[in-house]
Amino acid sequence: MTIADKLTQIAANTPLIYDKGIEDGKDEEYNAFWDSFQQNGTRENYRYTFGEGWTDATFKPKYKLNRLNYMQGAFRNSSITKITRDASDAMTLKAAASMFQECFYLCSQLTEIEPTLDARAATGGYVFYQAFYNCTNLKKVTLRTNAAVTNEYYLRGAFQNCSSLEELYFTDSDSVSCALDVRYSPLLTARSLESILSALNKNVSGKTLTLNAASRDVINNDAGASYIYAVALQAGWTIAFA
Repeated sequence: MTIADKLTQIAANTPLIYDKGIEDGKDEEYNAFWDSFQQNGTRENYRYTFGEGWTDATFKPKYKLNRLNYMQGAFRNSSITKITRDASDAMTLKAAASMFQECFYLCSQLTEIEPTLDARAATGGYVFYQAFYNCTNLKKVTLRTNAAVTNEYYLRGAFQNCSSLEELYFTDSDSVSCALDVRYSPLLTARSLESILSALNKNVSGKTLTLNAASRDVINNDAGASYIYAVALQAGWTIAFA
């Protein structure tokens, strides 16, 4: 290889070396920020943390948000459009009075939450109070609830104005022991309605499930949903259509 050839090779490689230096610098900066911000993965309190100014481009936590404690207003007013499994395998609430309490404008741009929101260990009465209030673009969410909680505020307003919601799933049967209102969600699928109806705790009575009027036809035209609907009524649940 001639000197000219060597210089040509060096010149050709210089931008690559420079770019790698930038990327290494970015990685170092990223690690330093998130190590501090997430306390090297031990942080469990994200109360009012990822709010205004946070976007998909900035919400890239180094450590998964799996073991959580206080999450009130965690994503309030943010511009995050999706919470994926890159951020969390399952958002497990370890022990707290509430999870997304008072998230009045939680991610109105949010379309999907992939990880299950697991609140089985939370015994407080306001765990999902107004959790997805005004999430007008939310299409999918999965919850794991605590059947022992009968407080009427547990799910109150959780899905108010969620007009785009299609898939609402509860992981466990007989896990909802309080009133549930999804009247603002006319697009719920038959599978979602089966899940909702199955989640109603058949060991409690005098509680009300409120569905959108459009859900009546979906239930009537689906054998599985119709059966579970009848079981819930027989168990003493009131099911209203609004």
